[in-house]
Amino acid sequence: MSKALYIPVKESFEEIRKLLRQSPAMIRLRLLMLIEMKKVGEKGITKQQLMERVGVWGQSINTWRKNYRTGGIEALLHNGRKGKTGRHSVFTQEEQDRIEEKLKDPNNGLAGYIELQQWVEQEFKKEVKYNTLLKYAGRKFGSKVKAARKSHVKKDAEAVVFFKNFSSKIAEIALSVPPCYDSINLYFQDESRFGLHTRHGRGLTAKGIQPVCNFQQVFQYTYLFGAFSPVTGISFSWKCLVAVQIPFRCFSMNFPFKLLLNTKSLF
Repeated sequence: MSKALYIPVKESFEEIRKLLRQSPAMIRLRLLMLIEMKKVGEKGITKQQLMERVGVWGQSINTWRKNYRTGGIEALLHNGRKGKTGRHSVFTQEEQDRIEEKLKDPNNGLAGYIELQQWVEQEFKKEVKYNTLLKYAGRKFGSKVKAARKSHVKKDAEAVVFFKNFSSKIAEIALSVPPCYDSINLYFQDESRFGLHTRHGRGLTAKGIQPVCNFQQVFQYTYLFGAFSPVTGISFSWKCLVAVQIPFRCFSMNFPFKLLLNTKSLF
């Protein structure tokens, strides 16, 4: 039976685990050996025990221990190529930045890794194997295919920006009310369209980014209008087959001396 060998490990558990997350598979086994060596401390650990716990041949254990003892962590992580640690990436740093930007865009239009592979071939003029790209994107950016949040194809981006500055717009209107009105009231109006629409599927994005897919209703549908005033509590609803502003106009005729504003007309 081989004798237990003690080699002091200078790096902390936190530092080794950080390297473990950042390193390719061929390097991770060496770092796992360091963790096992650090766990036992000064009593040491035999080659056979390291072989069983790490899952590699004895010759690899001998080589890795020797490299670490003579050259430290840099020598242990060196993969045999001059000036290189770990496997060389298939992408340059500029290409990695562009892939990251693409995957972090919720409107990137990628339904899966096949679309990402096609985008890479088109943008970088290089062929990358499907499995290579899948493992790279998952390891580097935590990407996965997720259920997409639907967004209508006619969604107005300028209206979204306006809504964020809604309070300042209302203040401007309130200061310029015509003298024929004795008061002003704000109604929040919206309509719901009931009918069939295109099925929204899944999209590929980086970790923490929810994909957005466009959809469009193209079949017969019915509108249900509604408006509510948070000031007075008055509300009304109207069922219609087309999208028009007539319901709110008819409602406002009941209050000739009040200026009724609805959120739809302000955008």
